[in-house]
Amino acid sequence: MKTEDDWFAENVAAERKRLGWTQAELAERLRSVGMENFHPNTISRVEKGERPVKLSEAAKFALVFETTVGTLVRPRIERLQELSKLVADFDFAIVELVKANREAALVKRDLIKSLSAIHRWRVDAKLTEEEIHHVQSLADGALSRVNTQWRRTLAEASLSELGSDGIYRPSKEVTEEDRKEADQMIADDE
Repeated sequence: MKTEDDWFAENVAAERKRLGWTQAELAERLRSVGMENFHPNTISRVEKGERPVKLSEAAKFALVFETTVGTLVRPRIERLQELSKLVADFDFAIVELVKANREAALVKRDLIKSLSAIHRWRVDAKLTEEEIHHVQSLADGALSRVNTQWRRTLAEASLSELGSDGIYRPSKEVTEEDRKEADQMIADDE
C-alpha cells in the first residue's frame, strides 16, 4: 500500500509533467522560492521516492505548483474525483446562469414590447404628459429592477463560487454577507 510519501513523489512528477516543466525548470522554480540546493538530479530522486522531503520543502513544492501540501500527498484518484465533481458543479452553475440570462432576456423583451405599446398608446390615445410620464416611470422602474436583479444574481453567483482563499467552491451557500457585497458591487457599477 502506498504511503503519503509515495503519493507525494508520484504527484510531484505528475504535476510537473502536467505543467509541461522539465526537472530543470522545476528545480529553478524551487530555487527561486528559497530552495537553493535543489537541482534536476534532486528532483529526479524526489520523483522516484529516493529522497525524503521535509515538510518545509513540501510547502515550497506546493507553492510553485499553486496547490496545497494536502493535495500533493493524496492519491491521484481522489484528486481526479474531486476535480470531476468541481467540473460537474461548475457546469451546473453555468446552466443555471444561462437559464437566468434567458429569463432576464424574456422579461426585457416583454418590457420593450410594453414600452412600444406605451408609445403607440400615446400616439393613439393622446395621453397627457403626466400619464405618459407615470407609465414610462413604471416601465423604467421594472426594467431597472430586472437589470439590478440580474446583476445581483451574477454577482452572488460569482461570490458564492469563490471561497475566501479565491478557490472556486460551487457548493458554497450564498450568505447575507455575499448579498451585501453583491449589492455594493452593483452600487459601484452605477
